[in-house]
Amino acid sequence: MHPHSTMSTEEFRKKIYLLVREIPRGKTATYGQLAFLAGFPRHARMVGRILSTTPRRLSLPCHRVVSASGRCAPHWIEQAELLRKEGVVFLPGNRVNLKLCLWNCYGESPAASSFSSKRGAGPLDKNHGCV
Repeated sequence: MHPHSTMSTEEFRKKIYLLVREIPRGKTATYGQLAFLAGFPRHARMVGRILSTTPRRLSLPCHRVVSASGRCAPHWIEQAELLRKEGVVFLPGNRVNLKLCLWNCYGESPAASSFSSKRGAGPLDKNHGCV
């Protein structure tokens, strides 16, 4: 976390978990998108670390989170299969078609709207992925 932040790593983790729970079936979010929505746009890698250590008992749809280029996690072979079963469309090179399958977080997520409005989020560029 940023040294001047009042949010603890545990609070950030909880926000990420809340956001991941809201990603609808057949849609994906990016690590950067989730970091941005949680109020820390430069913490995409931290989101990845959090999700890689998520306890199974939470039953979060972590498979719906991909890189900014649409790539699946490199050591999680089952991720692409889980996404395909949900109807996620892939491009050549085994990348998710983010134009079709990126989560419209502002239109579909009460948590996303409340997190980003508290941080004064401005317009998003293509790397953050909210459309």
